[in-house]
Amino acid sequence: MVLHCFCLSLFGSVAYAVSVASLFPSSIPLGELPYFHSQIFMSHKS
Repeated sequence: MVLHCFCLSLFGSVAYAVSVASLFPSSIPLGELPYFHSQIFMSHKS
């Protein structure tokens, strides 16, 4: 169940990052995407 929840949150963060990147392609460089994902994951964990 925990793994399922983790996969859902991970998929959600990826989809969110992709949508944000498509809306604002210049605001989030591809090099910062891993950092962006980790920030989302940390906010989900807390």
